[in-house]
Amino acid sequence: METSTRETRAQVIAWLDQYRQALRSAEIANDELEIARDAVLSFPGGRLDGMPRSSSHSDKTALSVERLTEAEQLYDDALEHCRRTRMRVSRVISSVSNANQRELLQRRYLLGQSFAAIADCMHFDYRWIRRLHQRALAAAAKAIPEKEKTQ
Repeated sequence: METSTRETRAQVIAWLDQYRQALRSAEIANDELEIARDAVLSFPGGRLDGMPRSSSHSDKTALSVERLTEAEQLYDDALEHCRRTRMRVSRVISSVSNANQRELLQRRYLLGQSFAAIADCMHFDYRWIRRLHQRALAAAAKAIPEKEKTQ
């Protein structure tokens, strides 16, 4: 069964939008990292100054440091995923031959700009940007590798 044009566009948008989703995940991982850092420093035993502490403080410190290490690893993984995703999306956008369509896709899916902001930056009417977006999606759909279209 062949998918409709609307479904195809939705699939292409979802595929292109994966970079912004990866950015959001990295932001959440960064927030978790900040919380873990604050937890290490929030109680008297959290100071890593080499001074001896009571056992309950050292247990809390060890647990907080362990959580901090896990949060750092999650953040590093999120950043790497973000980098790889940006490269894949950039490669597809770069393959679009029309310069205006390519710029629109970059602004929308890499920079996260709204259609109104894109219209303003590119000095086009908002309605024209929406039409250009439909054409850009069709051009980008051809460049998405087949094995990634189903994901």
